[in-house]
Amino acid sequence: MKKSVFSAYISAMLINLLLIFVSCSLPTVSFADTIATSEKKFITILDNYTFRDQKKYNFLKIFNSNKFKSNIQVSPFIDCRAHIKDIMCLVAPSDDPSGGIYREKNKRSCLEGGKEYAKYFEELYDNYPTLLQRMFCSLTTIYIEQRFFGTAYAGLEHDEKGNVIGGVLGIRQSVLDNNLSLATWASWKEQLSFGGIINSYDIKPELPIILSTSNHNSNDNSHISTSVNDFLYFVVTHEFGHIFDFSNNLNKTKNCHQSADGTNNSCEMEVDSWGAISWKTENQPKNINDFPGRNGLCFYTCNGKYLDLAAVNQIYSDLNKTDFISTYSSVNPYDDFADSLAYYLLAKNINSSYVIDTKTGSQYDVIQKLQSTTWTMKYQYLDKFISREDIIYPNAQTGP
Repeated sequence: MKKSVFSAYISAMLINLLLIFVSCSLPTVSFADTIATSEKKFITILDNYTFRDQKKYNFLKIFNSNKFKSNIQVSPFIDCRAHIKDIMCLVAPSDDPSGGIYREKNKRSCLEGGKEYAKYFEELYDNYPTLLQRMFCSLTTIYIEQRFFGTAYAGLEHDEKGNVIGGVLGIRQSVLDNNLSLATWASWKEQLSFGGIINSYDIKPELPIILSTSNHNSNDNSHISTSVNDFLYFVVTHEFGHIFDFSNNLNKTKNCHQSADGTNNSCEMEVDSWGAISWKTENQPKNINDFPGRNGLCFYTCNGKYLDLAAVNQIYSDLNKTDFISTYSSVNPYDDFADSLAYYLLAKNINSSYVIDTKTGSQYDVIQKLQSTTWTMKYQYLDKFISREDIIYPNAQTGP
C-alpha cells in the first residue's frame, strides 16, 4: 500500500512537471483568445467629455458602484505590449444617437487599417511606468474612431450578467493622424469653451493657450524616449485614470437622490473617497472650490453658447484659488481624478511644463500648483494610490 501511494505521488509530480514544461513552451496567448469563451453581448463605454448631458451622466452610477466584479482570469504569460496589436479596431462613425456611449460591441465592425495605429500605443507602452503598462493587458479593444465629437473615451466592458470582463479605450483618428503635441491639443481644447474652432485643431491667437514642453532627458527619467508624444501620454493616462477609478471605486458615493422629474441625479461623496476632497456631490463642488463661470465650461458640447471673453481673467484667477488642477477637472469628480492623475504623472515621468497663458496678461503654472499647499491632499492621495500593491485592474492583474 505504501509503495502504491508513493508511486502515485511520483506520477503526479511528473505530470505537474510536464504541464509546467508545456505551458512554458506555449506561444503567447492573446487576451482576446483568453476571453473568447465568455459571452460578450454588450459593451458600456465611458465618454468623459459629456457629463453635462444627464442621459450620458446617469451611466456613471453603474460604473461608480462596486456591483461589478471581474470573473476573467488572464493568462500570466500574456505579453501586454504584443497584446496591443491584437485589440486595435478602426471603426466607422457610430449611429448611436447618444453619441456612442452605449454600444453593442458586436454591431461595430473593425475596418482595414486598424493595426497600423498600434505603433502609437506600443511607443506609449515603452515609455509608461508599470502601473500604466499593465492596463494594456486589461483592454479588450482600442477603438480608432473615424469620427468622434470628443478626443477620447474609456470604460468597462461587461458580459450580459453584469460582470466586468475588461476595459475599453477609444480615440479620435484625426488626433493621431495629425500627430498633435500636448501644447497644440490642450490649447485647442481649452479654447472651445470660449468660442474656439471645433472642426479643426487651429488655434485662435486671441484665446487662452497652453505653453508646454517636455524634458525627456532629465536624470530621473532617462528611460523615457525623446520621441514619446506628450499629448498621447497625457490623454491615455487620463482615460486609464477613469478605468482605475471605476475598478477601484475611488469616487465612492452615498445618499443618492433623484429629482421629481427624474432628470437630475445627485449622490454625496463618501468621506474617504477622492471626490470628498473637493466635492459635496457628484455635480456640486464644495463652496470653496466653486467659482462663477464653472458651469459654463462646455468644451465639446457648447452648441454656440460660449463663455464671455471678458471673463477669461476672472475664471482662471478663481480657478487658481481652488484645488482643481484644470478647468476640465472642475466639471465633476470623475474627470477631477482622471485629469489630476494625468498631470501628476506627466510631471513625474516626463518632466513636462504646463502653463496657461490667458492672453490677457496673466499666466498660471499648473505644474507649480501640483507642488503647492493648495494641492497637498490630492498629491498625497495620488502618491499613496500609485504605491498601492492591491490596485484592481478590470481583470486579473498581469504585467510586463
